[in-house]
Amino acid sequence: MVEAAAVPETYFTVWTNLFDRGGCKAGDTVLIHGGTSGIGTTAIQLAAAWGAKVYATAGSADKARFCERLGAVRGIDYHNEDFVSVVREATGGRAWT
Repeated sequence: MVEAAAVPETYFTVWTNLFDRGGCKAGDTVLIHGGTSGIGTTAIQLAAAWGAKVYATAGSADKARFCERLGAVRGIDYHNEDFVSVVREATGGRAWT
């Protein structure tokens, strides 16, 4: 029961923050920090399923690739890459306006 309770908790948290409060919609660009955490993996999958272009940070190249397998268009290894530069370059700066 305890493990099962974690599933709706992550989905409710992501839904409230990303969609209800953040207004995420198809075509939006989203940056998710901690892409391999419980909340991060859920956020990547929901945002991608909703039609958002997802970028996600993670602590290693392997974890960044895992984010991509979940639906991120680009996983970013924050130890070796500057996530601001990566997203700016990929979006032509539009994500920061």
